[in-house]
Order: sequence, then structure tokens, then C-alpha cells
Amino acid sequence: MRVRLIRKLANILDGIDVSAYAEGEVLNLRRAQAYLLIAEQWAAPLTRASKNEVRCLSAAQPRPLAAARVRRARETSAVERLGAIRAQIASSQFDPHENRRAEDSIRDELHDSRASKVKRVR
Repeated sequence: MRVRLIRKLANILDGIDVSAYAEGEVLNLRRAQAYLLIAEQWAAPLTRASKNEVRCLSAAQPRPLAAARVRRARETSAVERLGAIRAQIASSQFDPHENRRAEDSIRDELHDSRASKVKRVR
């Protein structure tokens, strides 16, 4: 399957060697590898060009400053969220999660049913 590489941050992306290619180039990959790169947004599916369409390789355009600011804002908010999670872990206080896995609930119920109370000796 043919895909166009749209981003390249490393020579190996998700286990696929793209060291011989640059952004904008077309890769011919196995279907599973192509779908993986598309899902991770490293590549875009190559569509069939019309007969009148002219294609050429152009250099990547620099990102505008606004995009860089948005990216930094997202990274900052992610860092803040991680800081809040780290604080919860340190204090061992978590809010109950509404979408808990069923097996976690079953495991907790089983654990509670087998638990025994220990009397405190003074």
C-alpha cells in the first residue's frame, strides 16, 4: 500500500524503518504497516491523482508561530494534569472513576469478602 510520509521525527516510526525517506515522499509498505503509520498520523493514504493534476515534491513549509503556541499550551496543560495525578498518587487519594473495568470491581469485591478484621491490642 502506498502512503505519503507527512511527519518524521525519527528514523524508525513504530518499528518501521523510514530512514531512507523524507517528509512528503511516497512509501510502498505492507498494508498493516501503512495502516499503523496512518493511524499514528505519521503518514497519509495516497489517493489516485486525476490525469490533469501535476505533482511535485516541495520543501516542508515552516510552521506558523500560532501553531507553536498552541502546541506549547497543550504541552503545558498536559504537564499540569500529570502534576495533579502525581500529587494524587503521593497522597493516595483518588476520585472514584465512573468507567471502571468490571474485572476491577469483581476483584475488589472478592478481596473485601476474603478480608478479615484484625483486633487492635492495647
